[in-house]
Amino acid sequence: MKKLRVLQLASYQGNIGDNANLTGTRRALMKNLDFKLEFHDLEIREFFWKERFYDVSFADTVNEYDLFIFGGGNFFELWVDHSSNNTSVDIDISILKKIKTPTVFYSLGMDPGMGVSEKGVSKFKKWLDYVISQERFVLSLRNDGSRNVAKKYLGNSYAKHFHFCPDGGLFTEVPSATHPEIEEGMINVGMNLAGDMMDVRFPMDTTESIDSNTFLTELGQMFNNLFNKHDDLRLVLYPHIYKDLEIISRFTYKMNDKQVRKKVSCAPYLTGFEGQDYIFDSYLNCQLIMGNRFHTNICAMGLNIPSIGFINYRQIHDFYEEIDMLDRSVEVNMKGFSKDLELMIEDTLTNGKEVKKAYSEITNGLKDELNSFHFYLNNWLKQIIGH
Repeated sequence: MKKLRVLQLASYQGNIGDNANLTGTRRALMKNLDFKLEFHDLEIREFFWKERFYDVSFADTVNEYDLFIFGGGNFFELWVDHSSNNTSVDIDISILKKIKTPTVFYSLGMDPGMGVSEKGVSKFKKWLDYVISQERFVLSLRNDGSRNVAKKYLGNSYAKHFHFCPDGGLFTEVPSATHPEIEEGMINVGMNLAGDMMDVRFPMDTTESIDSNTFLTELGQMFNNLFNKHDDLRLVLYPHIYKDLEIISRFTYKMNDKQVRKKVSCAPYLTGFEGQDYIFDSYLNCQLIMGNRFHTNICAMGLNIPSIGFINYRQIHDFYEEIDMLDRSVEVNMKGFSKDLELMIEDTLTNGKEVKKAYSEITNGLKDELNSFHFYLNNWLKQIIGH
């Protein structure tokens, strides 16, 4: 079996959801490709922090490897106006021309959530024109509504060139660990609260909109009610990035002091692959996972844990809509959301087996889609590199 040295540019530090994505991605690629893969990490935040640049030296680095993977991650945003192509994949065409290594833009999110301009779309199309024309490049989008975004803003003539590749978070695996945040013998409900992009998540753009403080107050009152009804209920809070710690802290002050002290715990804020191992193994000890981060929801599904998506960003809506399960989500930036949420929690804790069965069928279907894309990649690599 031929060995390939693989350079993978992605997010490794600061968001454990990204680590789950990478873990599942590598596991699946090593299983499905007829090559022995040796992965080398390159942190994308070094480019955001201006410690590295997409320049000639970057192209030279990529050319030292047999395969270059960009992603996965939400990097085909359409609002990055300072970028050469209006996304975070800021590799100018002049640099792309110097890259000779086969390159996969892997399972990327195409995100219009922060705005889209006609000029930006035009820049991206010009960049795509070159990428599409070159056999050594492969484009793929993940299962967060990105295919529909591509059709809407780029048109079918461009959208057809993107392969579909489900996010690797669906396929992560974790070792068993000890979890002091989990109280054994109790009903453990896990919840992530996203603490970033608050102006986008709570835009206050309708008469029914609520701000983050109202959201947290209503959520806290709902849990007070649930704790009073269910003495064996426990709430485990999961930060995925450091900004989540602030909103988690704000939330705990919205509940009864006695209930928080006795029935609420918080998992540690961790980063990297060991962090994802710990946190998502902790998920496995919960009967229900809720939250508004993409990987909170997709990893729960992949681990076959019933979930409830908190919608205050298009990504969560589009993820559940794409699998025809919008009824597993709630718009949490609207007045009165907690009534529906409380009913969903009660119903899920009673009928969780039905949700798990549905999730299993969906995950198997997405695994078939992933295997199909990897079959294409396998043949593409054999043609370009040899076997």
